[in-house]
Amino acid sequence: MNNEETCIGYDVSEEEWFVDRTKSGVVQFNDSFAGKHTGKLTISDNKVKMHFFVDWSSVEVFGNNGESVITELIFPDD
Repeated sequence: MNNEETCIGYDVSEEEWFVDRTKSGVVQFNDSFAGKHTGKLTISDNKVKMHFFVDWSSVEVFGNNGESVITELIFPDD
């Protein structure tokens, strides 16, 4: 492995979540492919709800039952 990772996180102060695919395998084929992509996700009762779906070439995350959705292609090593 080449220290690959796809990070999913939440910034409480901004009420914003993210998927960072800068180290998600093959990313150098296009300058705008690798990056950290964000979306607004509000806090309700001190909670956010996230569902992650991952397969060999994609990550799809749903926040607060579809309030915000981020879908990313990834190209990790086998």
